Amino acid sequence: MKPCRPLYSISSPFLQTLYPGLRYCAVLFCIFVLGCLSLTAEEVSIYAKSLDYDQVNKYVVAEGSVTVLWQDKILNAEKVEFWTEKEFLVAVGTVTFMDKKNTVFCDSLAYDYKSHTAETDKASGFFTPWYFAAKKMNKIDDNKYEMKKMTMTTCENEKPHYTIRATSAKITTGKRVTVYNAVFYVRRVPVFYLPVFSQPMGGNKYSLEIEPGYNNTDGVIVKAIYGFPVSKKSYGKLYLDYYEKRGWGEGAEYNFNDPGRLQGTIYGYHIKENTTGNEILNFKASHWQKLDAYWTSRSNINFVNSQTFGSQYLQDNWTLLQRQIDSSLAFTRQTKQSTLQISANRTDVSTGTAGDFQTTSLMLPQISYTRYSLLNKSPFNTTLNATFQNSYNTAGNYYDQSAFTRVDIKRSYSFFRKKLSITPLFALTENWDNRDPLGIYGDNFTTRYLSNLNMRYYVTRSMSWDLGYSYTLRSKVNELGVDSSAIDAGEELNQINGQNLIYFGRVSIRNSTSYNLHRNQGEIVEDWREKLAPLVNELTWTPGNSLSLYVKEENNIYLTYLDPINSSYLRSIQSIFTIGQIDNQYLSVGVFYQADQPDDLGFNTGFGYSPNSKWKVDYRISAVALDRFNSVRFNDQQITVYRNLHCWELKLTYRRMLTTEEIYFQLNLTSSSKNRKKLYNEGFEKEFYPWR
Repeated sequence: MKPCRPLYSISSPFLQTLYPGLRYCAVLFCIFVLGCLSLTAEEVSIYAKSLDYDQVNKYVVAEGSVTVLWQDKILNAEKVEFWTEKEFLVAVGTVTFMDKKNTVFCDSLAYDYKSHTAETDKASGFFTPWYFAAKKMNKIDDNKYEMKKMTMTTCENEKPHYTIRATSAKITTGKRVTVYNAVFYVRRVPVFYLPVFSQPMGGNKYSLEIEPGYNNTDGVIVKAIYGFPVSKKSYGKLYLDYYEKRGWGEGAEYNFNDPGRLQGTIYGYHIKENTTGNEILNFKASHWQKLDAYWTSRSNINFVNSQTFGSQYLQDNWTLLQRQIDSSLAFTRQTKQSTLQISANRTDVSTGTAGDFQTTSLMLPQISYTRYSLLNKSPFNTTLNATFQNSYNTAGNYYDQSAFTRVDIKRSYSFFRKKLSITPLFALTENWDNRDPLGIYGDNFTTRYLSNLNMRYYVTRSMSWDLGYSYTLRSKVNELGVDSSAIDAGEELNQINGQNLIYFGRVSIRNSTSYNLHRNQGEIVEDWREKLAPLVNELTWTPGNSLSLYVKEENNIYLTYLDPINSSYLRSIQSIFTIGQIDNQYLSVGVFYQADQPDDLGFNTGFGYSPNSKWKVDYRISAVALDRFNSVRFNDQQITVYRNLHCWELKLTYRRMLTTEEIYFQLNLTSSSKNRKKLYNEGFEKEFYPWR
């Protein structure tokens, strides 16, 4: 039989100071008496200035700076009464109750060791991240509490910026707090009421965004987004929008991301417009999954029956008009030596009529196979590619089967200590169609003979020249001989291309052009420069992570005056200059020019400025300067003002898109914003929703 352990150690700093010998005797006596009592479920230590024990009633009274310790809990009070057999205590006088995560202050506390329950009066404390005060608080078990007539806030100021007052509340520490009949106060002013308000307290964070606004088309608008975790690697969003004139819109989104195994998103939105009677639908599903060591699947399904959906219901989407819908499904088997892909693809294009999209391309199925290094021991690199597809012909309203096979062989040779490399390539392709261009059945085979020669010379370590030559011949249908009777004499490509590349540090310059050697039968070329392609010049400069410059320019080498594009030397120019980080302080300027609109200049400009941690301004504009800057057409402009109010985040957004003007207002709790950042994976979402 194990020896009896003393359950209570009683020490008194007061006695230790004044009467050390007497205190020592008292401690030994109390330990002896209490150690002979029947053991309780938990070992308890009591420290106090004075302690009295009633052996008959099994009753202990501790007074004067009392501290009670058991498990990971600490209780401080002026007076504690403890019934040893009932395992019950009552504490009064500036009571403090603490465990690993929570702290509670109260006027009095009654605690039952057997049931782990407690009752308190005038309690206050901190349950991460909430501060609270309640007239009554009961502890139901180790993690659950109930409160009556309570006030709570996440603001740590002595005079909180906001509070939530409720008639009752339930708290599960580390998980959730739910309050009933909640009134939100800003300082002492009530601003909002909810019959039930619930917030998480643990690792799984929820998010609620409410964005009221107004525009000149729909009147008053209120948008709400509720985000919630589904699992550790997935979360969902619920959308509910109110448009004063159009009606109610509702949607849902589900995002999942298990890196290396599967990832994707599902999104749907619906609204029946009161103004037009049209039922607007939008659906998107994207999915990637690794099936086993070799196989992966990828799908991208899109459907929308309104080409203006983005401008009306996804205002952050830069695609104001969606004229084309693309969907695909693919299964891929990848090894070191081959790639096999089985896929289906569909493209729908808007006809211009509201809600009307027409299928222009459909391939079901498309099977593609590529084999690398056919000759393993050969010095030549040989590749085989074969494709079969069943495609839909829009004009003839029928399906067409076709196949394509290509075999190429190439090898690189180095000279002058690898300063010069020459890579010749020879290829043979075979095309098969079960219909001719008129849609008449027949096995039609077409052979093509291809060759390519590319030379790269490294002038210096920072400069290289590329010179290439490409040539392609086409055979007659169902024959191997060249189709010399065609207008192009069977010569589909006969071209020289050149490129100059300079790169030093974080600067790169690229210049490229080509010359077309092909002549159709009967074609007359008055000036050899007619066959020169435009000269393309590109400059990229990234001196640091917060500074970048990109300029691309196209120049006509020979002017034909046949159309506006070829009647001037400058064909087009585009440039983008960015300073800073887009999500923080930045300045971005983009300029665009096309020769077919010589009097117009397009530009995109944006800047973000944050004078301190509390303020931020973001402005973006897309416009076109018309008729040599005599007038300006603003396509899209937006300004957002952000203000951090300690416990609140204020965001005011003004947006103008063509003829629509709107303004939105958001007032969010700072804690909710932090929850949103923990819940949402913004980088992952941008893969499927680039405008976010």
